Amino acid sequence: MKSLNQSFEYRGKRMSQREAEVLRCCTNSMTMCQAASALFVAIGTIRKHHDNIRNRYDLKDYHALHDFARDFCDEQEKNT
Repeated sequence: MKSLNQSFEYRGKRMSQREAEVLRCCTNSMTMCQAASALFVAIGTIRKHHDNIRNRYDLKDYHALHDFARDFCDEQEKNT
C-alpha cells in the first residue's frame, strides 16, 4: 500500500504531493478559496501550504510563489 503522504525532492528540498497539488492550483489561477474547495480542505490549510513553500524555498511574496509554481509545473510537465 502506498503512503498517503508521499514526498519528493525538488531543487534540493523536500516537497509533499499535497504541496505540489496546491502549486498546480496556483498556476491554474485559482483563488485560495477555489483551491481549498477543489482539494477538500480549509482555506487556512492552503494558506499554510503557501507559507511552508515560501519559507522553504525563500520566496519573498505571493508573486514569487506564483512564478515558482509556474516554473515547478513546467518542469514537472517536461519530466512526464
